[in-house]
This record gives sequence, C-alpha cells and structure tokens, in this order.
Amino acid sequence: MMNKDMRLLILYFSGTGNTDYIARYLKKKLKFNSPIIDISLLSIENCSPDEIMEYDIICFGFPVFELNSPVIVRNFLAKLSPIQNKGVFIFCTMGLWEGNAIRKIYKPFKKNGYKLLGSMSIIMPGTDGLAMLNKNSKYVKKALEKDYKNLLKVDKFTSRIIEIAEKLSSGEKLEEISIKPPFKIASTIIGPPFHLIYLIMVKFMKKKFKASEDCTLCELCVKNCPVQNISIIDRKIVFGDQCIMCLRCIHQCPAEAVQIGKKTIGKFRWHGPLGDFRPKKYEK
Repeated sequence: MMNKDMRLLILYFSGTGNTDYIARYLKKKLKFNSPIIDISLLSIENCSPDEIMEYDIICFGFPVFELNSPVIVRNFLAKLSPIQNKGVFIFCTMGLWEGNAIRKIYKPFKKNGYKLLGSMSIIMPGTDGLAMLNKNSKYVKKALEKDYKNLLKVDKFTSRIIEIAEKLSSGEKLEEISIKPPFKIASTIIGPPFHLIYLIMVKFMKKKFKASEDCTLCELCVKNCPVQNISIIDRKIVFGDQCIMCLRCIHQCPAEAVQIGKKTIGKFRWHGPLGDFRPKKYEK
C-alpha cells in the first residue's frame, strides 16, 4: 500500500540540447506512467545545490566530455550539502563512449550521503563532430532521421525509476535497493592517454574561437554561455579563457557566425534532436 507521493527532481546540464531532450523525455514518460511521482525539471544553470534538498529523489543528467562530466557540472556538485536518506539516479548522453563518467559523477553524491538507485548512458549525435561536417553528410542525415520519440533504453530507465519510487513510497529502505556504480576496466587503461589527447586538442581549439563578419551582435552567445566566457568589447565578440567546450555558442548562433577557425565555416549546426533546443528556458 502506497503511503506517500514521491517528489522527484530531474536536474541536468545540457550544452547543445541532447541531455536537455532526454531530461524532458523522462519527465513526459514519468508524468504519464506514474501518478505517485511529483516531477520537477531544472537545469543546474537555473538551480542552486541547496534547492535539491527538498526532493525525495534526484535524477541527474549530463553530457560526457573527455570520459567525464563538464567542469560546470563538477563545480556544481562540489557545492552539495551532506544529507541522509536520499536516492539519486544518474544518466548521461554521449557521442561514442562514456568510460567511467557515471562512476566519477557519483563520487560527490556518495560523499554527501546519496545512494545510487540506477544509471543509464545513451548514445546521441556527437555535436563536436557535427559542427565540422557538411550539412548533407551521411552522419548528419542519420542524426536527423533517427526516431527520437521512441527511445527504448530511456523507456527501460523510466520503468526502473517508477519501480524504485513505488518501493520507497511503500517504505522500503534506500540501503536495500541501492546499487553500485558501473565500472569499466578498459577505461582505466585507455582513459589517461585519451584525456591527454583531448586536453591538447581543446587547448588548440579554444584559441580558434571567433565571430566572423556575419555576426550581427545579437548577443545571444553572450547570454547563452553557461560560464559567462563571451563578451562584447568595442562592438566585437570576445572569447575569454574559461570556455568548457560545450559548443553552445556555435550551434545556437542564428547567423552561424561563431566559428572554430575555418573548420566549422558552412558546416552543420545542431539544435537538439527535434530542432527546438533553446537554452535558458527551463521549467519547474
């Protein structure tokens, strides 16, 4: 017999729309299939770590960067407050491989008393590669033609969340239904050299960010940058040194003026799986 409704927060960060889409997909499925779960949806850009204390369950999502989470995500989780008897589900989106990203992101949760209840990683179009591909390339066409309205892996994850919520609502203890984070041995071997190569590439690419003469100074990149790394000086777009390589500025620029050197000129721009990703517009 159910004894209380569960308050669940889907909390996430999304650079170019993939994780945002999965978060909204989860909310829609949970809302339709579970009357006992009261669901809220927030981006970490629009939420403080203390706000999550009022929820019974956290469902945390992020995109995989260099077999880890973005710096903005790690900085947010570093500010978590210790708590008892709270469960967390973790999901990530990735272009190719997650490595041990989920295990790494669980560490600050575990340190502050959270129990892992489930995890999921799902392959989505890699927006770093997309920004350097021709608009009529095979990979771009494949990314656009995929059926994003029926994601079986996410549906299975949704069922797991509902199942656990029902158990908690019935009085089962977190300790009895929590699980260990996934561990991939190969990542401990491949991870370090991959990380080094990534850092070298990123260091090179960050120096290449610029706004071309097509820029209309609409300021959208300035407003949308999650780390306030972009500004306007003397009527020119200027990039600072705090870039986290989320590529939101490139994909969201309406004039397609933001570029990484010459590699992204005239190439494809991604606006989320359904083409409707708009940063800074989040709901509770």
